Amino acid sequence: MRAQVSIPFAGQTIFTAKIVEWFKRAGEKVRKDEAIAVVDTDKAAVEIYAPVSGVLEIVIPAGEEAKVAREDQEAEPIAFIEIEPNEAMQETPTAPPDIPKRILATSQIRRLSEERGIDLKNITGSGRGGKILRIDLEVSQPLKPADENSEEVITIGYIETLRAKKLEQSALIPRSSSRIEIDFTAVDQVRKELESKISPFYFVIWAGLKAMAQYPLLNSSFLGYENGKGEIRVSKSVHLGFSVDLGNDLRILMIENADKKSFGEIIREMREKTTRFKEGKSLVSDMGDYTIIFNNPGVFGAVAGEQLIGVAKSGPNAAIIGLMQIKTTPTAELDQYGMLCLGAADIGQLAISWDHRIFGGRYVLGYLIAMKKLLEDKEFILSIK
Repeated sequence: MRAQVSIPFAGQTIFTAKIVEWFKRAGEKVRKDEAIAVVDTDKAAVEIYAPVSGVLEIVIPAGEEAKVAREDQEAEPIAFIEIEPNEAMQETPTAPPDIPKRILATSQIRRLSEERGIDLKNITGSGRGGKILRIDLEVSQPLKPADENSEEVITIGYIETLRAKKLEQSALIPRSSSRIEIDFTAVDQVRKELESKISPFYFVIWAGLKAMAQYPLLNSSFLGYENGKGEIRVSKSVHLGFSVDLGNDLRILMIENADKKSFGEIIREMREKTTRFKEGKSLVSDMGDYTIIFNNPGVFGAVAGEQLIGVAKSGPNAAIIGLMQIKTTPTAELDQYGMLCLGAADIGQLAISWDHRIFGGRYVLGYLIAMKKLLEDKEFILSIK
């Protein structure tokens, strides 16, 4: 008995994907939910996980392409996993008295643990879905006396390497930054009245999408120079990128055509994609060619900070928008009689890094002010559905 491994649906425009790397060799044993390969589509690079435990039989080697699953075409098998009799019984247990700990780790980590004599059963993985990373091996070993002549070269994976290259590209963008303070009192009042636990970050995204109708260049990309003249591509649909940071693993997930979806649809998709990523079960379609990124560093306590503009498959974005920590802040204002009134408000900063080749500071501030007006308007917040 054997199970097929194929590349899942990756978007309406994706027909094939390239096998970048196999983490396991043909004939090696794999465990269910273990990352066994990395594939690269026109949208993103993602890991492929073993659907069952067994022995791996590779059909398509690294460097070649395979058809992905679509309604109009059948997925091409990139590998098969031969399920051993005892493994097949374990796949459908009736009532196991003791479920053994599932170890999620790449073949490189397993080999390294064997070389160092580390039992992976005793390691708690800090990666997605409890995946064991190299840093988990390092912290599990006792500290050794410092040796000024010792060093170690660590090779990072394909996805991490791809991210590093994109960050280098981002650093070359002639960017500038702007900030504006937002009074989130209206948002908090509505949340309390409706007894809602929806994060203010979702309201920021919604206001950003609405304000973008007046400032379409926020959803664009500087392509370069043709015949001595710069070219800017303005996207007609907003493919919303949002960052998810697990500490040892950062990814930009994407909501396709976010400007054409409801508030509830955006929240549901973001939550579903985030959950899959945390559990190590991301789909190829969860990542893609985003046109702008919304970031939420405030959830980690950041009150300010520089952000790097995202670089998607089709080129660099025009901007990245971040919500900083919202704090209850003392306020002072004059009433109608000229008396000073003290109070408090929930204040948070919106920070934006933007490509200065596409627009100037006045355009960006116009966009931020439009967002500010929406977020501080209780009627607008109540009208969101």
